[in-house]
Amino acid sequence: MPPTTSRGPNAQRGLDTTVLLAFSLGVAQLWLWPRTPEGVMEWLVPVAVVAAVAGVLPRPWRRPLLAGLFGACWAFWVAASGMASRLDPALEGVDLRVEGLVADLPRRDSDAVRFRFCPRQAWRADTGEAVAVSGCWRMAWYARHGFGEVREPVPGAMEELPDMRADQQWRLHVRLRRPRGLSNPGGFDSERKALETGLGAYGYVRTGSPQVRLDDTAGINRLREHIASHVDGIFPAQPRMAALLRGLAVGDRRGFEAADWASLRMTGTTHLFSISGLHVGMVGVFVAMLMAGLAWCFPALLRWAPRRVWALPPAVVAATGYAWLAGFEVPTRRSALMIAVAAMILLARRRGSLWQGWCLAMAAVLLLDPLAVLSIGFWLSFLGVAWLLLAGQGRARQAWWRSATQAQWAVSIGLLPVGIGFFAQASWISPLVNLIAIPWVTLLVVPVLLLGVGLLAVWAPAGHVLIDLAARLLAPLMSALDAVAAWPLAASWLAEPSALGLASATVAAVVVLLPVQRRLRWLAVPLLLPLFLATPLRPSFGQFQLDVLDVGQGTAVLVRTRHHALLFDTGARYPNGYDAGEAVIVPALRALAVGRLDALVVSHADSDHAGGAESVLREVPVLRLLAGERLPQGVQATAPEAESCLAGHRWHWDGVAFELLHPPPRYPARGNEISCVLSVRAANGEAALLTGDAGELAELRMLALHRPALSSRVLVLGHHGSTTSSSTAFLDAVGASLAIASAGYRNRFGHPHIDVLRRLDWRGVEVATTWRTGAVHVHLGGENPTWTASRSRRQLWHEP
Repeated sequence: MPPTTSRGPNAQRGLDTTVLLAFSLGVAQLWLWPRTPEGVMEWLVPVAVVAAVAGVLPRPWRRPLLAGLFGACWAFWVAASGMASRLDPALEGVDLRVEGLVADLPRRDSDAVRFRFCPRQAWRADTGEAVAVSGCWRMAWYARHGFGEVREPVPGAMEELPDMRADQQWRLHVRLRRPRGLSNPGGFDSERKALETGLGAYGYVRTGSPQVRLDDTAGINRLREHIASHVDGIFPAQPRMAALLRGLAVGDRRGFEAADWASLRMTGTTHLFSISGLHVGMVGVFVAMLMAGLAWCFPALLRWAPRRVWALPPAVVAATGYAWLAGFEVPTRRSALMIAVAAMILLARRRGSLWQGWCLAMAAVLLLDPLAVLSIGFWLSFLGVAWLLLAGQGRARQAWWRSATQAQWAVSIGLLPVGIGFFAQASWISPLVNLIAIPWVTLLVVPVLLLGVGLLAVWAPAGHVLIDLAARLLAPLMSALDAVAAWPLAASWLAEPSALGLASATVAAVVVLLPVQRRLRWLAVPLLLPLFLATPLRPSFGQFQLDVLDVGQGTAVLVRTRHHALLFDTGARYPNGYDAGEAVIVPALRALAVGRLDALVVSHADSDHAGGAESVLREVPVLRLLAGERLPQGVQATAPEAESCLAGHRWHWDGVAFELLHPPPRYPARGNEISCVLSVRAANGEAALLTGDAGELAELRMLALHRPALSSRVLVLGHHGSTTSSSTAFLDAVGASLAIASAGYRNRFGHPHIDVLRRLDWRGVEVATTWRTGAVHVHLGGENPTWTASRSRRQLWHEP
């Protein structure tokens, strides 16, 4: 006879937990889908196989397996629907007339208003034909010519910026593109973020055309905007403080500057200065305690319902209201749902462990929003709680300060692999800083601030006094964070970790946090070493690695030898604040474990080649700077004294020869024609030629003076593949087998030009364009020269 306990209530509860966990793991497999299946059969076949296996397994295993299968299918269906809601490729670059709603708080900069726009209907501007649109778009309305999020100049005449407000309805004349991002080592995955947040397109308003405001609606965003303007009015001379308080009160992070984010990131306190799960939970707990105290003061209330009934539903309402006030974005929505699940468990008086509640909350979140699994906040929230539960097992009651210290230690150690996996950074002072900052912000600043916000509608002067008090409480903390963030050892940037390194570090965290014998915890040391000591393989002596980064419409090429690194050009910097140096190059250098640059070559002063130089020079030590012409003033202020690029200048690193082929001394040209041209040649003779924006005149001069040195296996096309470069004689002299065009997606110049592509095709040259391939990685000097593309590892949410 089977043991009776297999059908008892405890066994059933354990099975329920297993089912919930299996469902969550099934949803999490969304990270493993390499691409969107072309047809239904491609994913129905493995589903049918798993279902058939489930049918023959022992009964206790069927439900978890089927739950995991359901989670996988549910997540894939929602993700596929999100991908299908993206802009029709046939509408990219087409002028449209659209009507819709401004669905967030517009961000007003000096050159543009940026906003989230949810369309209701749309028509082609040229024919008036109605077109199907769905999802929401990230839009920009420019005041003048400039570069925007679509990374191309905006056509049209000079216009004043509109007085655009949240929850307004507009009829706009727009041009759109699908949410295609850049793909680089250590880079931000904007396409994953677009799927997670429901963005179907990026675009801009066409200036010079009539734009009509249709109506105003009274929604939550209008209330958020009203509160934000009140806070700004209280601190007209302190924009930083106003931005921080707006972030804590209504989740408005429009005024956060790069320096603010850097300070918070270095100290590990980013989570404190936006409405996070911690703050939503604090509001719920505060209201629950208030209502429980009310029931204690008026015992007659307990005749109608027990104390938990008086306390828990108002707590859920308060937490949900606070999340609603923050715009009900994914992190706050997830936190409110977790609180609601915990309240239901307590109201139902179900017996069960904290782990069962954790599994139920996670499964409920993923059932309602399976795309939350793509969010970094999801992993930080649930894994943070999991580490707290794990660290608390078997612990005796102890003093509050010791419990708080151990809790902070557990979260910091447990989330270290997650932080390094997502951000490639470890903040060493984060545990100590958060031990002070979390209670200071959560228990002092936020309650005073929210009470002040609540009083604005009832008694505005009192509300202003409390908001000012919140600022006074926050000011010394921010000063301390700025000072600590400036410490040289506050945080470390690590190379991009491998899956094995992350898994090993996770096991190390478990060993440290479990209540095991102290001598066994020393096992964590060797388990952590792969995470901190792992570095990308370096080229052998006489070989080099060429990385053509995907910086949009610009150029940035990294050359690495055994012990040295050189950067050729630094991408663009646009008026909207996008800086390729800060957004692409510096993260790529950190991910590739390049701690310094032995040389930085800026081919010429055009923005798409020199725009990111200031950020690179600020963040990375540079020993030597070479430039084709005088660099912008901001670069000059932060750079070592620049040397002029001169043809004939040669040097060797680790058996690899570097030679400048252009410009010659006292060359009279300016702009593109004075661009530096660099040849990098391995010991076996294989070479790469980096040409900047050099045109046909420069090519003719190099053909006359340096023809033998032009022979190269890899050619980075001049001027991004423009017809002003890559003449037939030049291509014949180079004789490349691979040509790389560094160009932006749907750039207005049409780079690389069709004529250049035809010349290359006629010569049998393979062509890689960065907007299509992402960053291109070429290893030269070995027996079998190979190249790989970042986009070759495409996942479900990536554009083809």
